[in-house]
Parts: sequence; structure tokens; C-alpha cells
Amino acid sequence: MDATLKQIVEFSFQLSYDQLPRVAIRECKRRVIDTFACALGGFNAEPSKMARAIARRVSSENPARILGTLEHSSPELAAFANGVMIRYLDFNDATGSGGGHPSDMFAALLAAAESAKTDGKTFITAAVAAYELCLGFFAAIQVRDRGWDHVLYTVLGAAAGVAKIMKLDRQRTANALSLLSRRTWRSKLRAGASYPCGRGARGRTRPAMPYSRLSSQPKALPLRIRCSKARTACGPWREKT
Repeated sequence: MDATLKQIVEFSFQLSYDQLPRVAIRECKRRVIDTFACALGGFNAEPSKMARAIARRVSSENPARILGTLEHSSPELAAFANGVMIRYLDFNDATGSGGGHPSDMFAALLAAAESAKTDGKTFITAAVAAYELCLGFFAAIQVRDRGWDHVLYTVLGAAAGVAKIMKLDRQRTANALSLLSRRTWRSKLRAGASYPCGRGARGRTRPAMPYSRLSSQPKALPLRIRCSKARTACGPWREKT
């Protein structure tokens, strides 16, 4: 585990509900409500119907609900179907300036929380950790200027949040982040967090996240996090004022 990955893992692993400012808890709840409203608005869209049809094909010993229904699916396919509904109208929260839509992460977080039967405090803590990391990555580097998509921020944030919900230890959290980074940076595609976190929980490993200098055609992860410049709300990345 290299120093950057270790810092990400330690931040996520050590963050607790008792450390969260009241404003962070309130804003997290507001974003959950807003996300549900976006999913409701996109529920009857044709892509949403197609995604639900795919999700209902499978079952799981630890299922997650497909939003707006009484149906369940595997955590990763529930996250997929719910993510389509959440994002369809493109009305969910946004950072602006190429930072993406952080609430995309709620599709994975909600599915993992239901599958793991976690409590509300754990879910909120995981969501805040996911937001902190997502916005920290965005503050550190503008990947869209280099031909990459902003979902790179959200997939890593969501993976850390899901790992926290699943109560993975440090090494398994690192494994999940590494698995996800390899899959995402190779394909440049949106990826769910439940699948790599599940593989990490089962001990599946991959090499630590690869870091290299940025180039016009990067062959590895184009990211060096400069934590001192990450403008986040709480935790070890708080910007000095």
C-alpha cells in the first residue's frame, strides 16, 4: 500500500459519526432527500424501466431494494438500476466546473447499506466520507482537462464509503480501491462500488493503485492527490484558513 492510498484508507477508516459537525449531518440528509426526489422523477423513463428489468433477473442472499418497488436484486444490480433512476433527469447535485455529480454515489451507498443491514449513523458517516474524498479528488486535480471523466472522483469516493458500510479492514479497503481504480482507469467507464468492495472483502487483491505523471495519453492512474490543497468540509483534509 503506497503512501497516497494509505492516506485515503486511513481517512475513511478513522472517520466516525461523533466527529461530524451538525451541519455535515444535516447537509447529508438533504442530499439523500434530493437524490430520492431525482429517482422518483426518473422512475418512469424508458432507460429506468430497462435497468429495473435487468436488475430483477437476479437474486442475492444479501439483497438490496430497487427504489420505488417491493423488488430486490443483488447489491450491484440494485445500485445500477437505482443509479439510472437517480441520474436520468440530470437534476442531482453537482460541483460545477467539471466536478461531476457527487450524489451519484448514493446508488452504491444505499444498496450496500440495505444489503449489510447497517444503521443510519453508519450510512451517514460513510456518505460524508465518500463526499469528502470525491470533492478532495476534484479539488486536487481537474481530470476533465486531461481527457478523463469526472466519474473518476465518484467511483473512488463511493468505494471508500461502501467499504466503510461493509466494515472492511484497512487492507481490504485498499484492495477494493485498487480493484476499482484499475477497472475504471482502463475503461474510462462509470463503475459501481459494490462489486469491487465485495471482491476486496473476499480477499481478492490487485496491485496498489498505480500513480504516474500526467500525460496527454496516460497509461496509468492520472492522479496525484495534494491533500494540502483539498478544500473539504471536515477531517484531515480541512483547508487552513
